[in-house]
Amino acid sequence: MAGRPEDTTDKEIIEFFRNSGDLVFSTGEIAEALSYSQPGMFKRLTKLEEEGKVESKKLGGTKAWWLVERGKNE
Repeated sequence: MAGRPEDTTDKEIIEFFRNSGDLVFSTGEIAEALSYSQPGMFKRLTKLEEEGKVESKKLGGTKAWWLVERGKNE
């Protein structure tokens, strides 16, 4: 992946989902919690979705993301 090096690992993103009291998040909520840019987090979440660790659904003008079983077990 081109651009700046990733300073937030996939494991940290998965841990965010696991350790939160909520089940569903917007890209912005996750980016803010992990001090990451929103476009950068969107790319990371899309990659995790392609790997089958999270799923998403477009709701109005935003995307909602949640952890799936495969992600919970890693």
